[in-house]
Amino acid sequence: MRLIILVLMCFPLWVSASIELEPRIIAAAANPGLVSEQLLQKLPSSFTARDYMVLAETQLHLRNKDTALDAINKALSLADSRYLRAYSYLMKAKIYGILFRDTQLAITQLKEAEKLLTDENSRESKSLYGDVLQNFAQAYNQLGQPQNAMPYAQRSLEVALDLQHFDYELRARITIGRLALPNNDFNLAYHQFTEALKLATKLNDLPALASIHFRLGKAFLKLDDTKTALEHFQQALPLYDKLQRKGNYTYILVFIAEAHVVAAENSEGSEHTEHVQLAKESLAKAMVLAREQDDAFRVALILQSYAKVAVIEKQPQQAIQFYSEAIELFRQQNIITTRYEAMINLAEVLYDTNAIEQATNLLDIVEPEITKSAAFMHFRFYSLDAKIAADKQQWQRAYTSLDYASSKRFEQFSSENKLKLTSTHNAINENSELKRQLETAQKYQQLNIKLQNKLIKHAYVIGALLISLVIMLLLWRQARQQQHASHNKTALSDWIRFCQQVQQLEQRSNMSLIAIQLHNSQQLKLELGEPFYHQILDSFIQQLPVQKYLTSCRHNDTIWLALDQNSELDSLQQDLVTQLRQLLPITYQQLPMLCMSFTLNQLIKKPWRVKTLRALTHALWLGHRFAAATAKESNTWLMSIHSDSPSACEWTSAAIRHDLLNTIRLGNIKLYCNGQMIAPSAADNLD
Repeated sequence: MRLIILVLMCFPLWVSASIELEPRIIAAAANPGLVSEQLLQKLPSSFTARDYMVLAETQLHLRNKDTALDAINKALSLADSRYLRAYSYLMKAKIYGILFRDTQLAITQLKEAEKLLTDENSRESKSLYGDVLQNFAQAYNQLGQPQNAMPYAQRSLEVALDLQHFDYELRARITIGRLALPNNDFNLAYHQFTEALKLATKLNDLPALASIHFRLGKAFLKLDDTKTALEHFQQALPLYDKLQRKGNYTYILVFIAEAHVVAAENSEGSEHTEHVQLAKESLAKAMVLAREQDDAFRVALILQSYAKVAVIEKQPQQAIQFYSEAIELFRQQNIITTRYEAMINLAEVLYDTNAIEQATNLLDIVEPEITKSAAFMHFRFYSLDAKIAADKQQWQRAYTSLDYASSKRFEQFSSENKLKLTSTHNAINENSELKRQLETAQKYQQLNIKLQNKLIKHAYVIGALLISLVIMLLLWRQARQQQHASHNKTALSDWIRFCQQVQQLEQRSNMSLIAIQLHNSQQLKLELGEPFYHQILDSFIQQLPVQKYLTSCRHNDTIWLALDQNSELDSLQQDLVTQLRQLLPITYQQLPMLCMSFTLNQLIKKPWRVKTLRALTHALWLGHRFAAATAKESNTWLMSIHSDSPSACEWTSAAIRHDLLNTIRLGNIKLYCNGQMIAPSAADNLD
């Protein structure tokens, strides 16, 4: 007996901590309600760090975010070892990531856990370290940074292999496969999912099997193979139901709907109608579950899918409304990748409804992050960018964007990659090795023919687009020649006419411009209708005193005013905002509104050019972003832009927004919001 006690006393603290804690955490995850009830019967004064950690685990599964956070904070204050503190930080990261949807805060907690575990050599500490690495990968993937996520996932696999920890190896392989899919790296995904499938079958791990089916369903959906995708989703659905994982179950329903949407796009008649109806039924079930779980992220996903249904039903305004609501929810949840994907979707709908400038504005927001995003988004982004550039007769940009989009499209339909995915699908469903080999060989021939036809089809489409661009260029040149020959020029737009009128006033020493715009005019137009909103803006302009303003116009939901005054503009801007608010319906009068003044002699050198004046819209766009980041507590943003030299910024630069940000960083151009100068360093967050 004395020997046993002596041996136990010699055990490192982390051993007793992990032995006591792990079974309790597993029990808490399996039956959170019962474990929580049992814990809460104890006196709070008797709680240990481990008790609070178990309580936090129960509340995590019960989705009580405030209680979970309070419990884990108390665990941290009582933790008496590096292992327990690291474990607590990991749990806190999960609470922030899952319940609060704050991925950045989750990463902060993971970094604290990593510091505590980096130099630890015990098996339990290494095992916990592998878990931390896994969560890093998931967090960076959530932020839309797969290039940052992949190294963590690969390191977690190395740790699992070193420890011969099959559960962790399984999770790591699934994560790597997940990260490979968005970038169309099907070779890597195939290898990882195949190895994961062997482990999941060996361990009889139902959650892992469900996850693999789900990921493969998503992979086949990306390849437009909706039949195989639905097979995998339908196999994952009962597994998640059996596991009582409502969140995953809801997620599968959304992707079943997505598969039916894709199938509807590729079918006609009664088959098309049936797929649309099945998509709606699946989304209706998913929405009920998401509302029950109070899960804003999944509600946003469902709204996005409803938007896709509206598109194939040729209801663009309804699609715009659904996409706008989804984007706002993604923004509130700080979900980067999916929000940008939804913004590209919305831009496509806006483009199809001839709202070219609004579509362009959305692409401008996405563009700085597109290089960091998944490969499948590159094709969508650059395809639309090519169309918009062609419409604007920017032929070089149109060709470059289309060429890049084409290369991404070909990558997605690589026959070798699809064959390997099909082999994985066969391995899951077939028990007979001989039968599997025969069917794989047969499918190899079928896939070669099918995919060759698909690649030829896409080559024709891309070739046709390139030819169309050349024809459009020739027609444009011909039209220009005819136009010059006949001297029959078309009427100028109000915006260009406004800039020309301002240009003619350059000799006035106090010339200023004022721009007024709602921060989110798109939402108001969706709810009130665009004609009604424009009528409000036009009424506002008509009420202005003619003797005070030299010229005015409405352009892209913005009111532009020119006046011979460069002092006391703040009070004038406040009056203008108040007047415009009074014209809005009562329920919309408190919406955020920006009013920016431009002292022209400070900002642009003479002679003034129309192109330079038109470029001032970029400063207005930046003003919205600065104001939203630095003065979000206010609903009125009175801004002004000043420069020590009219040559500080090259307004006609092709990279004007980038140049403008750099000029602000250097302090050569200063922005003021509500009387306070915006720090130049604020520009660092807007790249």
